[in-house]
Amino acid sequence: MRKIVGIPITSICKALGFSRQAYYKWQTKQEERIFFKEKIVSAVKKIRTRQPMVGCRKLQKMLEHKSLVIGRDNLFEILRFDKLLIRTKRNYRITTDSNHLFKKYSNLIKDREFKEKEKVFISDITYIRTREGFKYLSLISDKVSRKIVGYHLSKDLKAEASLKALIMALKKVKNPSDLIHHSDRGIQYCCYAYTNYLGKKNVQISMTKDNHIYENAQA
Repeated sequence: MRKIVGIPITSICKALGFSRQAYYKWQTKQEERIFFKEKIVSAVKKIRTRQPMVGCRKLQKMLEHKSLVIGRDNLFEILRFDKLLIRTKRNYRITTDSNHLFKKYSNLIKDREFKEKEKVFISDITYIRTREGFKYLSLISDKVSRKIVGYHLSKDLKAEASLKALIMALKKVKNPSDLIHHSDRGIQYCCYAYTNYLGKKNVQISMTKDNHIYENAQA
């Protein structure tokens, strides 16, 4: 009779409420999983000798051609455990410069719920990689409907681009005085040209805390 740490398997199974046959069935499955994992790791290493930078998604398809069918999440966990994940280098572009002397405004929308459109406009800037280099997209969206109401694509981060997006966004607003404009503390939104235009339209100005991205997460 087989034992685990000096205790008969039958006794352990009885104490845990399942049969010895169930234990051996579980043990067989565990051995099959380990064997399957070893086959996956071996196949991945062979593929990587020819294509060192091939990622998880492509690996999954390539393994299927070798009759090794595995889910993406399961494959990811195996690659992570065996330190076979590819670390990609990303080329980031900083779009927010809050190190300036312009006035920074308080957050007027934090912990508040809005249910109507044209009550809060959210602003931000993102970058797009093109054949000609990086372009910068100024966006303004309605907080409730999430509709893009203003945008402008530019080759630089000058405030003029953000202002053009703002002008587009406010063109069809019926009651600008009921509106809150929310953004980060980037120089594009704090500069005189931008804040003066908001003041001219009687739009309330709201901004995140310094470097607090979660207060502008929707953007």
